[in-house]
Amino acid sequence: MKRTLIGAMVAAALLGASLLTGCSGGGGDVTYVTKGGEKLTQAQYEAQTTDARNQDAPSNIVQIDAKNGSTIIYRVEMDSGTDYEWIEQVDPAFLQTETKDESKPDGDGGKIVYTYKFKALKAGETNLELAFRKAGDASVANESQLSVKVVIS
Repeated sequence: MKRTLIGAMVAAALLGASLLTGCSGGGGDVTYVTKGGEKLTQAQYEAQTTDARNQDAPSNIVQIDAKNGSTIIYRVEMDSGTDYEWIEQVDPAFLQTETKDESKPDGDGGKIVYTYKFKALKAGETNLELAFRKAGDASVANESQLSVKVVIS
């Protein structure tokens, strides 16, 4: 009886986790396409962009394919100690910014990583753009602007 109850609790926990993953748009709902044509799952993209040795991972992505209703994760980084920040520019008819998290390094120096989560709202094509701007300045440093095509099905 005790084993059956524990087994049922484990099964319920696993089912709950899989339902939450399905609702959050995880798994196979988002694909990242690199400049070389390689297709990455969301898990592969996240692994590459959290690896400090892979500095070019975000700029290597040229297209994101997503299912309607899914959550798209996109990461960029910058040196700490500057007065600059990444500002997202999206078409609100297609993408909604859910969160923008900033992870700061320990101590002085290091990299700040911005993690954006966008919700895909309707089928079509749009661009996800990030501009590198000085805080409070409307001008954009052209060499630090990223644009990624997003295809929502």
